[in-house]
Amino acid sequence: MISFKWLRRLVRRHTNPVPVDRAASIKQKLSIVYMLLAWNAFGFVCYMLFTGRGDWARYYGYKSEAEASIPPGKF
Repeated sequence: MISFKWLRRLVRRHTNPVPVDRAASIKQKLSIVYMLLAWNAFGFVCYMLFTGRGDWARYYGYKSEAEASIPPGKF
């Protein structure tokens, strides 16, 4: 894997450490934002499946009927 040690050293050299209590509060706020985004994405996927748009490529015309008739995993 590519390591960016030079980038880590550059960031550490030009920034100050964040206090532990502030970092914990930021982490808590970010986790709430992540939870809300994930819940909305799950709701959107469920909505698309229940309204019959589960195969979005076929619904919007990006996939032909011949391609749609091929079962998944067959190339």
